[in-house]
Amino acid sequence: MALRCEAGRVLCRTPADGQCAVCGRYFCVKHGDPDAPHCRRCTRAFALRQQAAAAVVSETARRDQATIHNREGRCGWADCKEPPLAQCDHDGLHYCSRHANRYSYRYRYRTRRGVELRAATVTLCDACKPQLKLYKREKTWLEV
Repeated sequence: MALRCEAGRVLCRTPADGQCAVCGRYFCVKHGDPDAPHCRRCTRAFALRQQAAAAVVSETARRDQATIHNREGRCGWADCKEPPLAQCDHDGLHYCSRHANRYSYRYRYRTRRGVELRAATVTLCDACKPQLKLYKREKTWLEV
């Protein structure tokens, strides 16, 4: 017996043409896209997964290129010929003063006695600047 479509809002009696890569439901052509396997309910989630995968690939390529630049004694930023001065604390690669900055931030530190507000600094390259929010998040005494 063939599998039936499970992705319709009401019971769909047509045979399934594919299985959703996000939720696992079986769907027919009317309720999904068999070429990019997702049902119509998971269209946005599938697009976000594709974007995240593309971002990982581009970040890996950027880090590989920066590593090559660092071996040659140059800044890890693309098309920059300056000598490296600072190391990014997030990706560990070296950058010149135009492409790396030092950031001061405060974060909440939860101990057994209560919550403290602590100050810290971090050096990040321009590509890792969005990761500053990871450093600012609350930490507990168990994480240190």
